[in-house]
Amino acid sequence: MDNLKINQLAEALTQSDQTVADLQVETQHKRQIYATISQHLERFLQAKNNQWLVIPGLRGIGKTTLLAQLYNHPSAVDSNIARFYFSLDELSFMNASMRELVEAFKLLRQKHPKRPFLICLDEVHFDPRWSLGCKLIFDQIPDVMLVCTGSSALSLRLNPDSARRALLIKMHPLFLTEYVAMRHLKTNSQIIQPPLKLVDDLRLALLESSSVDEVYKQLTDCQQLINNYLESLQKSLVLPQVDYPFKSRLNQLMEEYVNDYGTMPPSILRQRLDEQQLAIINQQIPVSSKLSPRAAIIGAVEQTVIGDTMKLLASPSDSRVNFQLQAATINRLPELLRALAASDQISLRSLATQLQDIQQPTLRMMLKVLIMSELIIEIPALGSLMAHSNTKTPKYLFGTPAIRQALVSASPNIKLAHTNRLSGQLRGRLLEDVVAMYLGRILDESEDKKQLRYDSKSSGADFIIVSEANRNKQIVIEVGHNKQTANQVSQTLKRSGGLYGLVITPAVDEPRLDIVNNAVYVPLSYFLLI
Repeated sequence: MDNLKINQLAEALTQSDQTVADLQVETQHKRQIYATISQHLERFLQAKNNQWLVIPGLRGIGKTTLLAQLYNHPSAVDSNIARFYFSLDELSFMNASMRELVEAFKLLRQKHPKRPFLICLDEVHFDPRWSLGCKLIFDQIPDVMLVCTGSSALSLRLNPDSARRALLIKMHPLFLTEYVAMRHLKTNSQIIQPPLKLVDDLRLALLESSSVDEVYKQLTDCQQLINNYLESLQKSLVLPQVDYPFKSRLNQLMEEYVNDYGTMPPSILRQRLDEQQLAIINQQIPVSSKLSPRAAIIGAVEQTVIGDTMKLLASPSDSRVNFQLQAATINRLPELLRALAASDQISLRSLATQLQDIQQPTLRMMLKVLIMSELIIEIPALGSLMAHSNTKTPKYLFGTPAIRQALVSASPNIKLAHTNRLSGQLRGRLLEDVVAMYLGRILDESEDKKQLRYDSKSSGADFIIVSEANRNKQIVIEVGHNKQTANQVSQTLKRSGGLYGLVITPAVDEPRLDIVNNAVYVPLSYFLLI
């Protein structure tokens, strides 16, 4: 090891206050995940037991901002804790190694033997040995809280030893309430989150009821809590004066959220592209050095599917990746993403034909990489007996509707009208993306093992929530902007024998019971509060 580099790294770490200040990130608006991370910090300051948090998430959703907010947490600033921030992309710039960074922290521990350490490591996916290095920090440096962020689950590989030590906390795209607050919150106000009781009651009503009547009753019982929350939210926002109720204005905000890149933080739209980022964006997309929403998101996507994927396949083997992709194939991943963004339900054969010269086995590997990167979500089909079908093509939705919208609007094969109104077909797909994004998060957090499927039959429903413990407790879900019937839910319920159906749509302002089709019409605003 190079002692000079170790000392240089130690010196850089002592300048963390200035480094974080130079990030110039938005620190006012605290997302839901900040409260979770803050609780871990408070427990660490009390118990001084080593903690290791790993926070993966898509590029551009605010992980660096979260680290800066944690670094400047009042409890950390006011205590005797020694704080350090470092982005692992700086290692290659300094021609240093992860092992030398570990030694730098050991050197700092010798200089500060009695002070607890808060170590914030950003962009850890830049170093293939980050997991081993962080394990050494966790094992060999006492009184340390280590928080790591990286671009996606694809790159955040934890070996078995590290996985037993680290706590994985996924960072999701913006929720509706976070988007509304970040765009319209009064100065120096905090994001007002829905009360936990309201969130829990809505989740229980939608996903844990025993009958359609119970769903309807519990949703109507939530109305007063919802109205109280919306009233408090309205008071915290700066909105143009209008002569119609806030509930109606909320429908407009939901439209912005789903159809106008609202799942991505506004800060990504104020960044600028450097020359390298400009170079990786497809030449067919006109951009300038100042990011548009479309260019910012496409730049983040292409960095993920090309840069991160190449790092993964070039690094030591990952137990989840038992295949190799040639560089030429990796370079075609953006093309595959554009094809998925512009398509409705398609077969692997038609997709392979559309891409040309891509065999179906290779196509499956490419799709697996995109799923691991969390850019797309795979929804398997259910077979004739409502079991997992291995023959039907899965439905591929996007980790956030912002990715689909950016790719579709940039595609040279899609002609969009010169209007702010999106086509009905595209709006429907974006709404499916956001519902899948919410459902995926809820099912991940659920203690009951439930899986998300879809009905591939003609006129089948968009989603089916299947309980591993009880196949007869399936919940069928249909999504649409102007859904007036529950026919698709009814058809799938007849085939599956499920409990009840949900029709999630902004076309209704209050829950509506449909006894004939065993379904409840759920206002989109209710669903987006869970």
